[in-house]
Amino acid sequence: GLSKQLLMDNVLIQHCATVQTLMGLLQHGLPILLEQNHDVKLIIIDSIAALFRAEYTASEVVTRAQDLKCITSLLHQLIYKYHVTIICTNQMTADLTHNRVKPALGLVWSNALNTRFILQREETVDNEESFQQGIKLTPRTLSVELSSHLPMIEVKYYIDDEGVHGLDMIDTDVLDLSD
Repeated sequence: GLSKQLLMDNVLIQHCATVQTLMGLLQHGLPILLEQNHDVKLIIIDSIAALFRAEYTASEVVTRAQDLKCITSLLHQLIYKYHVTIICTNQMTADLTHNRVKPALGLVWSNALNTRFILQREETVDNEESFQQGIKLTPRTLSVELSSHLPMIEVKYYIDDEGVHGLDMIDTDVLDLSD
């Protein structure tokens, strides 16, 4: 298998503290990297919502929408020109009117997406058997909420020191998920 060090040797991290820094990276830095290195297949932006929530006031809603639209355009250009996958994490916010949560970046962002996944963490499972074996698992769910090419499904999984595992892959004697 792949070692953690080998995986990390293939990860580049660029911190962007402002929307303008991110735009510069998308316009100049990433195209240079992608021209020089055709092995890059995945770009992750975590968290795009944090930049917009921190930088704009309520009175700057038009500027915020324009900048968000510019970023979505730059992301699509990178995807199609360099054949890369780009994952942007968003935050969720409370929608008190409908008693649910919704993506934080709103309609401009929602209209720019090709696919939307929702990741949720459930309560930690801490039954007697798992406690005796030193295991404390947090079941999670990945849901396909929007996609033109994927079925709308939910997949249960968990994360431990060895990686990500589907819940059907664990020892059912250790974890009791009955309702």
